[in-house]
Amino acid sequence: MQQVLQKLAEIDQTLIEHSKKLAEHDQQFVKIDKRFDAVDKRFEAVDKRFDQIDGQIDFLARKMLEHDGRLDHIDEKLEQTATKDDISRVMNSLDKIVKLYENKDQELPFLARGLRNVEDKVEVHDKDIKAMKPLLGIA
Repeated sequence: MQQVLQKLAEIDQTLIEHSKKLAEHDQQFVKIDKRFDAVDKRFEAVDKRFDQIDGQIDFLARKMLEHDGRLDHIDEKLEQTATKDDISRVMNSLDKIVKLYENKDQELPFLARGLRNVEDKVEVHDKDIKAMKPLLGIA
């Protein structure tokens, strides 16, 4: 019986030690639970930030679609607008036309003087012909 009591005392001592260890483990679990609660709060804060970022991304996506539409409109306008090459070709053509006009403008006084000379000669010849007709008997 002594042995049984001693064995029971040993078992009782072991149970007390295990109980202390379980209490320590419970304390550790409480600490771990508190840490998990803190981590959960941090995750909730991160989730809120992600929700805000999602809203911002949605806003940016809408703006991007608006700008795409506006850029398409600008592209259409640019396709209808003259390019530098187009303007350069028009300006070159206008320069040629202006040069031709200037040349004609410079030639005009000479042509006018020549025309006056011809008209004067025609007038003289006309008078001469009128004077010759009676003499020739054509009249």
